[in-house]
Amino acid sequence: MRLLMIAGIALFCAALNAQGYMALRVGDIATDISAENWLDLPEQTSIGEFEGDVVVLVAWGMDSRPAVRVVKDLATILAEKGDKGLHVFGLYNELQPLPELRKFVADNGVGFPQALDFDGGAYESKSLPRVWVIGRDSKVKFIGPKGYAGIIDEELKAVKYPGLGVFKLNAALAPAASALARRDYSEAWKLAKAEAEKEGQAEGVVNDADKVMKRVKQRLTLLKNRAETSVIQGDYRVAIKAYEELEARFKGVIEGAEEAHRELEKLRSDKKVQPEIDAQDAMIEIGRRLTRKASPNEVWIKELQQFIIDHPGTRAAADAATDIKMLQEEAKED
Repeated sequence: MRLLMIAGIALFCAALNAQGYMALRVGDIATDISAENWLDLPEQTSIGEFEGDVVVLVAWGMDSRPAVRVVKDLATILAEKGDKGLHVFGLYNELQPLPELRKFVADNGVGFPQALDFDGGAYESKSLPRVWVIGRDSKVKFIGPKGYAGIIDEELKAVKYPGLGVFKLNAALAPAASALARRDYSEAWKLAKAEAEKEGQAEGVVNDADKVMKRVKQRLTLLKNRAETSVIQGDYRVAIKAYEELEARFKGVIEGAEEAHRELEKLRSDKKVQPEIDAQDAMIEIGRRLTRKASPNEVWIKELQQFIIDHPGTRAAADAATDIKMLQEEAKED
């Protein structure tokens, strides 16, 4: 996690938004969200993984009252229709301190992830709020500040098996598909496996059961890879979140999920983990604050030097040292 990347992304987004040449239009295939940091990292971040479902993105900020109203409205819609194939992501466009954003999200029941410091070129937002509705075919169906609710409802009508990415399924697999839609992957696996193993089961049912089980395995693999990679990278907040998801949603069913509890215990007892998490949060906070103030290089260097003193021995401190060298080299060139 690099501090200068945060500032660079913010400036890059501003340039793209000014030119607008990468902005999506209705009818375009939606592009993925490119974010350096997330508040509540989602299980999936690739738009293509949601094919067959409906995705809503909302660019917003706490300083915009209309944007806050829209975010609260979308939180209500998601609570009502999340198990029908609806997914919502926030694209946070302001630079308030993270504790303020976390408190707002918690106090207002905003139960969807927030992309921070994201590359917003495709999702241009010259004013807030701005909503994109992406249909089950991964195409943009709506862009605008209001009028999205009817489009969401219309698109959801066409989603028959949320989370599965198919449009036809044998009726015997309906309970398994319903469990998958609720992200109850343990139950989805058990039900699909039971149907597949019935003596004399029809080939079509077995094939559809395999589709459900394959999707569960995909989710398991994605979360395991994220957890293991995050541990290697020292991104422990993400690792803990991924292992918690594995423990809660796959426990005792699929080979490979059972070690999630053991890995969580190891991370929670490791004394180096919390200091790394604190350092990462502090690094993000410095980047957001100095970017907001458009601080000159000498201020960045001073802040980074103090950061290294405050967070000795952490990976974030090592990144800060590298950033200082880059800034000093830039100063020499100037």
